[in-house]
Amino acid sequence: MSAASSDSLQYSEDQRDCLQEICNVAVGQVGDTLARKLGVFVTLPIPAINIIKAEQLSQSLKSFSSSAGIYAASQLFTSRQDGSELSGLALVMLSEDSLSDLKELMPELANTDALITETCCNMAQTCLDALSEHWGLGFQSEAPKLVRHESLKVVCESVVSSWKNILVVEINYHLEGRAFNGDLLLLFPDQAIEAMAQRLDELLA
Repeated sequence: MSAASSDSLQYSEDQRDCLQEICNVAVGQVGDTLARKLGVFVTLPIPAINIIKAEQLSQSLKSFSSSAGIYAASQLFTSRQDGSELSGLALVMLSEDSLSDLKELMPELANTDALITETCCNMAQTCLDALSEHWGLGFQSEAPKLVRHESLKVVCESVVSSWKNILVVEINYHLEGRAFNGDLLLLFPDQAIEAMAQRLDELLA
């Protein structure tokens, strides 16, 4: 059977509104957690939600760019309920300047790998916990996996190399008065896009 196109997987207006509302609440919780952890005000826009072809991921990240390499960590997560499975990948990306800011704000984590891993846990796990609560799903996460200092394009290709279509929830963060620019991406492949649509319909019923 041929893979479905991204056009055929698009959500209805009601499904998108429901998903946007839930993500907005989750983002607020992540921003609050990060602000308390770092001791600075966190600014964040409304999450961007799109269903795209996997190879378009790096070009789609309008709010995140870096001429130099970026630092990243990925974290697989899965929910298994009623015999069905919904899996995805959380990807935290940090610019060069972001790393410098984090080293200053979290001096107890001088090691770069530890700093990236801790930031991934703070951002990704808090968001997944919030989504689990509102969706009624119990996401179980694996330990973060570091993606070494690479270009944005290489990082994106490395984590979605075998995927066809992706539901992308992009959450971009800035720290007030600093050069920090971080992205938290929640990436859901084809089968998860369809499973998510069913869950949204249940919430809307």
